[in-house]
Amino acid sequence: MLGNGLPQPVDRSQGVRPDGPDLGDQVRMVAALGAVTGFDDWAPRLLAEGDREALRRELVAAVHDILRLHPRRPKPKAAAGR
Repeated sequence: MLGNGLPQPVDRSQGVRPDGPDLGDQVRMVAALGAVTGFDDWAPRLLAEGDREALRRELVAAVHDILRLHPRRPKPKAAAGR
């Protein structure tokens, strides 16, 4: 708390650490977060009326592209009778 009884302001400049990943990785991490969390602000109709499973797949793919992640391999299906 400050001397006036108010809480200390939060220093948001340390949200992405300068000693962490390189600048490109930091930008991609923030962009991936923004792509998902801002989706309802920029495309509320698509979010409300779209096919949920298709939308989930596309959002996951977009985040993977932004973060340059390798696509996940599908999990093998369990064999019948096991």
